[in-house]
Amino acid sequence: MRKKSFKSTAVLMAMVLGATSINAIPVKAEVTDSMTEEQLANLDTDKDGLEDYLEEYFATDKTLEDTDNDGLSDYMEIMKFKTEPLKMDTDGNGISDGEEDADRDGISNILEVSIGTNPFKADTDEDGLKDALEVNVYKTSPILCDSDGDGLLDGEEVELELSPLKRFTRNIEKDCKKLFSQVLKNKNIEESLCASDNLAIPSLWGNLPGLMERRIRIESSTVVLGDLEGNMVGKPIEIVSDYEDGFDMKLSFSCLKSTLKQVKGFQIAHYKDGEITYLNTTVLLKNVSAKITEGGTYFVLSTNGKTGSSATVLTAKAVKKAAKKAVKSVSSSAVLAKVLAVSSTDTDYDGVSDSADPKPNDNAFTGTVQNDGFSINSRVDYAMDYRAFFKTPSTFSSQLCKVSSVYANLAYGFNIADQASGRTFNLSSLMSYQGMSDVKCYNLKSGYSDYDLVQFYIGHRTVTYSGTTKDIVAVSIRGTGGGIAEWSSNFDIGTTAKFSSYSDWTDSANHKGFDVAATRLQKYINNYVSSYCSGSNTKAYWVVGHSRGAAVANILAAKLVDAGKTTYSYTFATPNTTTKSASAAGRYTSIFNIVNKDDFVPCLPCTAWGFRRYGKTSTESIADKYENEWEDLTGIYDYNPDTYGMNDTIAELGKVLSTRNKAYTYTCKCHGDGSKNDITITNYGTSEKSREEAIAKIPANALPYCKITRHKGTAFWGWDFDCCQTPSYFMQILAALMSNEISKYRFVVELDIADHYEDAKTALIGSAIGGLEHPHYTESYFILAKHAAASNFS
Repeated sequence: MRKKSFKSTAVLMAMVLGATSINAIPVKAEVTDSMTEEQLANLDTDKDGLEDYLEEYFATDKTLEDTDNDGLSDYMEIMKFKTEPLKMDTDGNGISDGEEDADRDGISNILEVSIGTNPFKADTDEDGLKDALEVNVYKTSPILCDSDGDGLLDGEEVELELSPLKRFTRNIEKDCKKLFSQVLKNKNIEESLCASDNLAIPSLWGNLPGLMERRIRIESSTVVLGDLEGNMVGKPIEIVSDYEDGFDMKLSFSCLKSTLKQVKGFQIAHYKDGEITYLNTTVLLKNVSAKITEGGTYFVLSTNGKTGSSATVLTAKAVKKAAKKAVKSVSSSAVLAKVLAVSSTDTDYDGVSDSADPKPNDNAFTGTVQNDGFSINSRVDYAMDYRAFFKTPSTFSSQLCKVSSVYANLAYGFNIADQASGRTFNLSSLMSYQGMSDVKCYNLKSGYSDYDLVQFYIGHRTVTYSGTTKDIVAVSIRGTGGGIAEWSSNFDIGTTAKFSSYSDWTDSANHKGFDVAATRLQKYINNYVSSYCSGSNTKAYWVVGHSRGAAVANILAAKLVDAGKTTYSYTFATPNTTTKSASAAGRYTSIFNIVNKDDFVPCLPCTAWGFRRYGKTSTESIADKYENEWEDLTGIYDYNPDTYGMNDTIAELGKVLSTRNKAYTYTCKCHGDGSKNDITITNYGTSEKSREEAIAKIPANALPYCKITRHKGTAFWGWDFDCCQTPSYFMQILAALMSNEISKYRFVVELDIADHYEDAKTALIGSAIGGLEHPHYTESYFILAKHAAASNFS
């Protein structure tokens, strides 16, 4: 049994003087007993960024910015480098921590701190040159991506053999105007367009300034071309370019998979503003090409040898004109039916009738998400195309992935401003705008009084495509709300010993809190479908969510598949959800999970406890690939992950228990089998009042998972209590911290943790302050959804 070891005589003096906080901290003369938790939490005597109470916890000197004098502040060592702030040379290799090179870019840690570069990024300004090359070789700025201000990145100029320090490297022509012949790299072309099943694989040559790979990408187009699609070869493409129009480019399509021996009748066409222009196309064997001077929508048509010049496709103006014509051309008894038929047409399958759609042939949606919780306004784009639900659910859809991430984001209550219509939508109104009926928002707390709750949105749309009619049932599940209930459920993994005690826990292999919520949600869905979608049409269920919403969606989708439902599920920041085997969990091939490698949340519950998730998962790092894009999207500089600490934190959490059932087991001598007598701690008190006040600081959600033994004392001593803590006690304390039920100060100082959890607690303190927030943002997951490809999933 561990007893609380006080860190200074000031604590003993505080006890003698009758301090009411059992875990009192050493105090300076200016600190008074009347100070609040918030005031104590904000004290930072040496102004090193590490508050005094954290310095007490880590035993550093709160009057010195750099306790061990290695050149790195205590804050940087604990929260960023994860080095020992009391040792100059943590790893004992003869090099001080300040002289080490954490990111291996050729510049020491202490020099990076002094010149303002990021010691955890080899290329701080992301201009294509490592910091050391900028400082030691090219003499460019490692914190400015364009040192000479000519519009080209320093790395671009080096690759193009220009000077990154001169705007005019060779002559009077400015570097950013000089043209270079180059071919777009495959990494800039959407994976599905290069797949073997695409009958027209695109490539692009250009005579362009700068590196075209920095300014051009090719994506699947969202345009819908009606009857022309029967003659289309392969998939239409969208050339997204940051260049101004007018530069010479050559667009080519390789049609090697064409069943025709030759492709003389193939022609490249350009769609713009409702009109199609047929380009002067060169044919060479099974390759077709045409000169272009702008980005936009392009595709290949089989014209059967007939060369076209131009054509007009449906526009919103044309729809309104057709409606007026219908009124004039038919008898009054047929007017309404004719007008309704014209006005309800949805050419591009985005759920918006052509008569109300500014671009009836283009199902793209561009808007600005107003994330008030973080004061972020992020411009996003996606395609709402209901034809995706007529494809095999196990086939990854990049467009469905993007819209799913936006729907999961908006489930938190955020709004999105539509660029085309000028309207602002919440999720309910957006679902209605995009063609869904009977849109509802349900919160399980209206029907249940425990912690296993969730809020979700549901709507449906009947769609006919290629002779098949389906009812699309959309379900978007909100992530964890601000209260203690859902956070407690997140950390309640469940013991199979009590499986039968919960009527809504229907699969003992699953995380208890997530499974109960999913079971309840499934009941709501069944009732909804019976009420609003009771016809004989085939049902397709579309299930999305972020964070806790992703975990519930992950299990719900598996339950729907088990029930024989056609299910399309895309989840983001998905925690682990089940202890089933990899083969059993992996057979749910229509569930696609997107995970940010930098994000702490998807690592829980720990794989060391036997947990994984259903379906297939794509894991990529924002820090490794998309940091600049993240900063542009969010307007935040800079992206802040816990680069070196997160894996250590997960490892320490993994040691807290060996299997899920151990989370609820006492191993002390007084209440368990005595196998691990390191889960008990004795807390000292100076009076009965001080003891009870200290016990009262334990949050209510954690109390069921500990055993408290009170001791009777004398005038000034002995009013102690023993607290035996199961691993679930520690996890529920974390739930209280994450939900702001308790402060960080209380977690660190006032709620003492038994030895068994001390290392995990220490790691969590470092990670929480070192950077867990940004990687979990919904904006991070929109970026990952945007770049996700079928080959990423395993």
